[in-house]
Amino acid sequence: MGKNNNITTDKNESIFDIKNISDPDIKVSELFFDFTEWYRGQYNISKSVLVLKSMSDYSLSAVSTWENGAKRDGLTIRLPLEHSLFEKVINEGKTYLSQLSDDFTGNFFEKKLLMNENTRSFVLQPLKCKDDVIGLIGFSSESSDIFNEEKQSLFEETSVKLAEVIREKLINF
Repeated sequence: MGKNNNITTDKNESIFDIKNISDPDIKVSELFFDFTEWYRGQYNISKSVLVLKSMSDYSLSAVSTWENGAKRDGLTIRLPLEHSLFEKVINEGKTYLSQLSDDFTGNFFEKKLLMNENTRSFVLQPLKCKDDVIGLIGFSSESSDIFNEEKQSLFEETSVKLAEVIREKLINF
């Protein structure tokens, strides 16, 4: 995936300023992995997950995960909606921040996808395209207080751009 060489951790530069996200050859998973690597440079990310919502039956599926540089792609893990924090975030369309992993209110599968035994904080960011939420991206960190309301605007701003590109790529797929 040689395209990752363009990633930088300059805090003044967005991943969207340095990547040609409209490149038709870039897959959704590559964008997710690049997005995660960029955030890792900003926030000490240890794990992330990309969840997309099916437009036909509104089910949720984990499609890619990243953990400390290890990438998993091509997943289609359909997530149960019972006790689902992911579904709540998608339905409400609002960012969910947690400073302590002990208060995780999601189900077993969501916890395994998002967290490890050392997770101290996490964020779930809905991927909004216009008024529609097409999925979410979740990041966790082994550091506490990494994610806060102050940084929430950056997550929201960049996730809107990511959602637009993902929707376009999935429609044109």
